[in-house]
Amino acid sequence: MKIKVTVSIDEGLLGTLDQLVEKGSYDSRSAAMEAAITQLLDAQADAAFELALSEVTPEDVVEMRAMAEEGMDDWSEIVSRNEW
Repeated sequence: MKIKVTVSIDEGLLGTLDQLVEKGSYDSRSAAMEAAITQLLDAQADAAFELALSEVTPEDVVEMRAMAEEGMDDWSEIVSRNEW
């Protein structure tokens, strides 16, 4: 479902956006704006992930690995008993 919104942007940016649409890079202004917003949100999510990852300590890695191995043991047991 798409929701119509109104935005105000710099005239130069709009001109550049229109050129991209005219060249066929995007089907419409809306498609270009949606792509730009998606890219912005993806970049912010990537930055947040990188920040979180930078805070992981070697001890955290050891703990996560142990939890993953325990989970795999549980999964192997479930599969071997055909409980899935």
